[in-house]
Amino acid sequence: MSESENEPKERVNPLTGIQQFRRLFAFVVPHRGRLFIALAAILATSVAGLAGPYTLQFLIDAVLRQGDAALLNRITLILVASLLRRACSTLFGVINSLSSRARHGGLAAQAVRAPARSFAQLL
Repeated sequence: MSESENEPKERVNPLTGIQQFRRLFAFVVPHRGRLFIALAAILATSVAGLAGPYTLQFLIDAVLRQGDAALLNRITLILVASLLRRACSTLFGVINSLSSRARHGGLAAQAVRAPARSFAQLL
């Protein structure tokens, strides 16, 4: 055997860029409604995510034009309290989800509840 026979052959893609796109698009066409809904949801979420900081900018600018430091402090406290509430809500949701899984069918919970003879049957 010669060395050239042992070397892997370079694979050449017969499809050009536009042909690959057309082939991929053929798989997407049956799901175009779902794809459109997903893209619209991504766009709406992005706009909603930017609305808060944009509104906050106008609020802070208005307070600074008035020169009212007390009002700025109150706004800051409200924002911090809101963020803490959201963080606690997320934390409690995660804890609830994890405890629910452990109670209702998590693998570890099933292993703890299973009698010893069922493990012997598996072996």
